[in-house]
Amino acid sequence: MNSYNNGTPPDNISLLIFEESLGVARSLGELLETYGFRIAGLATCKTTASKLVSEREFDVSVITVGRMREEAITLAEEILRQGRKIVFLTGYGDVEELPARLAKHPRLDKPADPRQLASTILSVLGYAWGS
Repeated sequence: MNSYNNGTPPDNISLLIFEESLGVARSLGELLETYGFRIAGLATCKTTASKLVSEREFDVSVITVGRMREEAITLAEEILRQGRKIVFLTGYGDVEELPARLAKHPRLDKPADPRQLASTILSVLGYAWGS
């Protein structure tokens, strides 16, 4: 596992954010940018998300599982088929609500600690947050 300790992720790690609320998606994107991530796109519906998945380059998708649970699951499966990484966020705390094939992927409860979210994103890419 690669590690770094200067508080900034390696250059050019890009994220796709799927969140039902545009305001929350924007806030999450701005927060993650402060950690050095690049935001490849924000989506609040499955149609937009699928379009971004096919058109944009990104390393990890941060997917909120909430009221749009089925759309989030379908999107996650689409992203995984392409060999990309995912991190789930949920306000409900029910990993049991995810199909078994998806439950093994990282999941954080909302509101997630920003440093923990950044660390989790890095860990799915094989990086460790340095001390």
